[in-house]
Amino acid sequence: MLPSAGLVSPGVQRLAGACAVIAGVLGFLYSVSFVIVAAGVTPQLGLGPSWVLLLLGALFASFALAVVYTRVRDIEPAVALWSLVLGASGAIGAAVHGAYELALSLNPPAVVPVFVSEIDPRGFLTFGTTAFAFFGISWLMRRGGGFPGGLATLGYLSSVLLVLVYLGRLVIITPTNPLVLVPAGLEGFIVNPVWSSGWGCRCRAPRLDARSGCARVALTAETLPPSMAAPRAGRGERATPTRRPSGLAAALTNGR
Repeated sequence: MLPSAGLVSPGVQRLAGACAVIAGVLGFLYSVSFVIVAAGVTPQLGLGPSWVLLLLGALFASFALAVVYTRVRDIEPAVALWSLVLGASGAIGAAVHGAYELALSLNPPAVVPVFVSEIDPRGFLTFGTTAFAFFGISWLMRRGGGFPGGLATLGYLSSVLLVLVYLGRLVIITPTNPLVLVPAGLEGFIVNPVWSSGWGCRCRAPRLDARSGCARVALTAETLPPSMAAPRAGRGERATPTRRPSGLAAALTNGR
């Protein structure tokens, strides 16, 4: 029997929670390497690992985002799908950007090309697109899905900081400028790791109904209360046979 739409197995939820926590840790380490490069302290030491951290963090975050989507899509399907598409685009863009820079650092060409990345120009996908995805997810978290309000507020803050980082990289470019370094530090060292850890904790909790906040439980013969159960035939009475649904009704009932 296939699981009904919108339900995620507990094992997948636990895996998504672990991926979210790992993505937060990798994001923190990426910020550390970013500061090392920006400060000019052994830039080659920070530059190589930073692309690996960016690549892996994006991949782990993408899986967690997909599971969060299943928890909030019943609230407002259009907004949830829009956020998922933007978030997936940001994760793919960050992963490809990291893979490209990693390939250059491992095997540098004779003439290093100096141009803006066509895949992720100035972090448009890594920072800009992801900011709008986080904003949409936070808006949905405010309205249900079993997430606390504080986690949604933190998501709003993260989206604002990501926009500031993108604008700083687009206009100012220099990573040592405080207008770039301060938002990037707040996002990478505090906001994003805490928010990702919050995702991880909530993904391990039972999924709640998107609007009422009640846990979803399949109503079967074993879970129905006695007052709703079918009455048993008394002594001397003939039990009424139960008609089994057929055709489309059976498929809908069995979730096939």
